[in-house]
Amino acid sequence: MFLRLLAPLFVLFLLLALSASADDPRGARHLIIAHAAGLPADLREDLARRVARLLLEAPVGSRVTVLDGGRLVSVADVVIPEGSVRVRQQRVTPEIVAVVVALRGATNAGACFNVPRVLDHVARQVRQPGLPPSILLLGPSLYRNPQEPAFDLTERWPGDGHLAAGRERSVFSTVERAGRLEGCAVAWCVTDAGAPVNEAHREGVLRFWTLFAGTQGGVLTAFSPDAANVFRLLLEGRGGPVLAAAVDEADRGVVMHARRLETVAVDARAEVAPVDALARAELPPVPPGGLGLGIVWQVPPGRSGKVDLDLYVLPPAGGPELYFGNPLSSHGRHHRDVREAGAGDGEWRATWEFVELADDAVPCEAWVNLFTGSGPVQGELRLQHRGQIHRVRFTLPAVEGNRALGKHERAAHPQWLRIGLEELAGPPGR
Repeated sequence: MFLRLLAPLFVLFLLLALSASADDPRGARHLIIAHAAGLPADLREDLARRVARLLLEAPVGSRVTVLDGGRLVSVADVVIPEGSVRVRQQRVTPEIVAVVVALRGATNAGACFNVPRVLDHVARQVRQPGLPPSILLLGPSLYRNPQEPAFDLTERWPGDGHLAAGRERSVFSTVERAGRLEGCAVAWCVTDAGAPVNEAHREGVLRFWTLFAGTQGGVLTAFSPDAANVFRLLLEGRGGPVLAAAVDEADRGVVMHARRLETVAVDARAEVAPVDALARAELPPVPPGGLGLGIVWQVPPGRSGKVDLDLYVLPPAGGPELYFGNPLSSHGRHHRDVREAGAGDGEWRATWEFVELADDAVPCEAWVNLFTGSGPVQGELRLQHRGQIHRVRFTLPAVEGNRALGKHERAAHPQWLRIGLEELAGPPGR
């Protein structure tokens, strides 16, 4: 059995040897990798190879600990040795084999990936003093424990009140966990990317986990299904937060939130957040009987604003999808291709990427693509319909733009975000 397992790894070792370097200028760290007991069948092999490769690419002197996140037992624990690539490869071969076996065997899809419990275990029993810690989570982001149905994240997300509720009232309380993740960078390779109900659910879950790590002194540095990007950020030691978020003191209840569409009147005099400041620009007027959809977006402070999002809208009345590559049809038009976050100065043509439909039937959905640049990106879709303005906040994760690749299989690519409008959609004349 051992030889049969090593055979397919032989080619892997050769590939690793071509890319790994024994002379690594980066400082040693403690890399702690925790995987869920159940991983999707189409991801297990890729994740196994990436973790195996990390054992050869981690800085010399780093300690790499791989945990079974279900049983909270060590799969591999090794200090990256000095020496040539060949020497390193020979010394960590048993750990590579153990990692591949563990991740290939992570088939228990029904098991809960109890991230609060995993992080508690890491903070109290695994983290090595003296080495900067980086934690990599491999598993689903939607907490689901049959024994705790009140905290199920598959359709809702926790309010901020959970964080201060105390352990007796919420499994997500961080009052007792204050300081446990101090100095820890937490990267999450999300394996249930297609599971969130809609963009509000996706953003609510991302924001909650950002606060869950932050209120313990840690930083959530990646939260994405893009494994290549998450592993790259981990190895590079990127420490920036994936999302700028602060606890809402008004959100005190121990409640689970669900998506709500807002209908708003925009007050240009109000003190507003960055995305709101951009969104104060008036949308272009839409003729009676028509409908307008626009998007505006922003990146965190200090990040490059050269982020190009594109809006795609399929008219319910028929005809081809409207976007920058097809700006005009008998059912509507795409007004302008905005190519930079926050490029506007208050004038709509420089601020909003906008689609106008000739009919006032609301589409069931709109799609946003991260064309160029890198996330995370926060934005808002504004919809004008029958004298009212509806707004939907959205977040795209920390992934690289893909220039609209995967257009015909969008749900499989993290660069594509579906914004559901089913709550407003209906037949013409409804």
